[in-house]
Amino acid sequence: MKYIRLKKLSFYLFCCLTCAATLSVRAQTWHIGTPNATDVTATLSGSTLTISGNGDMKDYSFSDEAPWIYLGLATVVIENGVTSIGDHAFNNSAITSVTISNSVTSIGNNAFASCCFTSVIIPSSVISIGTLAFAYNIVLSEVINLATMPQTINSIVFMSANLGGCTLMVPESAISDYSTAMGWQSFGNIIVYDGNLSTGPTELYIANTRNINDHPNFVSRSFRLDFKLRSKIGVPGSGTYSTSMTVSPWVNTDGGLVHQLNFNDGGIFYRTGVFDNPSWNAWRKLVVETAGGNVGIGTDSPTEKLHVDGNAFLNGNVGIGISTPAHKLDVAGAIQSNGVFYVDNNLAGSTGTSNVSFGNMALSSNTTGGFNTAIGSSALRYNTVGSENTACGSHALLNNTDGSYNTANGINALRFNTNGTYNTAVGTEAGYYNRNFNNATAIGYDAQNTASDQVVLGNSSVTRIVGYNNLTITSDGRTKRNIRTEVPGLAFINILQPIMYNLDLDALDEIMKPDNPEINRLRDSLRLERSPEEKEILAKARTNKEKQVYSGFIAQDVEKAAQSVGYNFSGVDAPENEKKPYGLRYADFIVPLVKAVQELSGQNEAKDSAIASLREQVNELTARLDDLTNAPKSQNVKIIGGSEDEKNFSFTLIPNPTNGFVTIDYSLIVDAPMCIELYNMFGQRLKLIVPRQNLNAGTYSVQISVGDLSTGTYIVRVSSGNHVESKQLVINL
Repeated sequence: MKYIRLKKLSFYLFCCLTCAATLSVRAQTWHIGTPNATDVTATLSGSTLTISGNGDMKDYSFSDEAPWIYLGLATVVIENGVTSIGDHAFNNSAITSVTISNSVTSIGNNAFASCCFTSVIIPSSVISIGTLAFAYNIVLSEVINLATMPQTINSIVFMSANLGGCTLMVPESAISDYSTAMGWQSFGNIIVYDGNLSTGPTELYIANTRNINDHPNFVSRSFRLDFKLRSKIGVPGSGTYSTSMTVSPWVNTDGGLVHQLNFNDGGIFYRTGVFDNPSWNAWRKLVVETAGGNVGIGTDSPTEKLHVDGNAFLNGNVGIGISTPAHKLDVAGAIQSNGVFYVDNNLAGSTGTSNVSFGNMALSSNTTGGFNTAIGSSALRYNTVGSENTACGSHALLNNTDGSYNTANGINALRFNTNGTYNTAVGTEAGYYNRNFNNATAIGYDAQNTASDQVVLGNSSVTRIVGYNNLTITSDGRTKRNIRTEVPGLAFINILQPIMYNLDLDALDEIMKPDNPEINRLRDSLRLERSPEEKEILAKARTNKEKQVYSGFIAQDVEKAAQSVGYNFSGVDAPENEKKPYGLRYADFIVPLVKAVQELSGQNEAKDSAIASLREQVNELTARLDDLTNAPKSQNVKIIGGSEDEKNFSFTLIPNPTNGFVTIDYSLIVDAPMCIELYNMFGQRLKLIVPRQNLNAGTYSVQISVGDLSTGTYIVRVSSGNHVESKQLVINL
């Protein structure tokens, strides 16, 4: 038992020393065929030996060993065309990997004795296996034999191999034959081969090459582990020693780069090299993750889920939760950020700058547009050159191409805008039909503009708009030109027809439908997708709206009324075409109403003045009748107000008759009010000569022109306090 343990230990040391002797050598070639197979050759490149050609390898022996035995082989590849593996071909070579092609029919005596591979595949073409062919391979743990009938071998083919712990995999149809065949039945585990090369854990051999700084071509077509002094290979990190893992895909540069990982106390590092180049590329450290799940780049002690010490540059697409990212960053799942998230989105083929997009296909067609923000699936999807747009919500500003300075907040908001500018839509489907409007604002669900430079609050189902103060309209005189006062009043107001009515929302929807059938179809499909609860809420709102009784006017009638009096009335919002509804600005009716009230007020004042004058005339005529009845005929008529002796004033008319001017001289005995008027014989006042005013006692004179009057007799009426006196004035022109 002690002997076997010592032998195993010696064998391990032999393998280590043999691998440690591996040096970078130039490719060597030997002709190793039998006399009938002169083209069979062996080519050594690095640590890989390739057997090629057609025919049998020649045999070797203990005294005539193969030329490559002490050249540090690691891998042997026997290519198609070679029919036999000679005796002692790889005896004592300590190879760790062997590939046997399907053309091989025989394996010679001691062919792979004292090797170090853990697994071997014997192809179905092999019909003969020589004595001790796989003997003394104490690390062998797996043999795959593809022959449907077990080869006849003796009991020492696998001598000193630990067959009790080794697995033999064979075709399912032959498993019972292998279980009883000599040499094969000794395997501790015989199972069906299902195509997998491993059925359980295996051990990898680590070569002790600590003092060798290998070139990239020190190994080919193989996977290798080496124990290294960290300082010898110049790897960063910490600790004295390290372990390198090397993958070399081919025997030359055709297989691409050679890859190497290094594990040391400072982390995991990676470098690459060109196969035939004596130097490696620089070491790079891989990502560091702590036990708490923090990932560090450029730091060994990350304090956050992702901790980057230094600048980060990604050349290509990055996928999180997705293996085939189509964009610079593709994330399948939710993203949570507890801080500020900055994105400067420049898509492939785009020269625009300072764009931000979140959502599937958001801003995906952009070319030169800049300073756009698109949040939501397909937001600003077809934008190309439009700039400074903000779209928040699925399909918001979907069809915008070159429109700029637009803001759309809500699902489908401003969906069909293409090149309109300075538009604002807030609410689901707000501004949905807007196509080429400018400076239009729509606020609320389904609020729709009908023209540019327009603000719309709510949709057709809204029954009231509430505020806590009146809307202020700018009305500064400094900003107004062409000011005129000829506003029609009663002439306009009197022909208006006030009415009471209910709204027909279906008719309104029909008027506002665009001419594009595709837009209407899509809009209808979106409404059909609503839940029953949503449909019920909207239907109830429309029903309540249509039940409400309104007072107002018909806009078309108001338009005709204004036109009939030559009034360019701003209260009528006339549409550009029949696909837009008429509207009225009821606040604008205040102006003609004020004018009408002023006209009525003037008429009332005239009537009041006429009534007062008629009353005075009645009084005067009554007094005259009294005078005519009780006194001789005279031009002087005294009426109401006491006797002649109590009169406190006197006046004369010079000349009388007159043909142009008349002078009225009048005197006051005491301080008293005085008024002088001129009437025709019908009692109508023609002139107010001296307005009623308080005068001091004294003599006064006033001259008036009567050239604008017709020839006839007129009355000059003077009143002071309770005293009234009238005199006839005769005008001869």
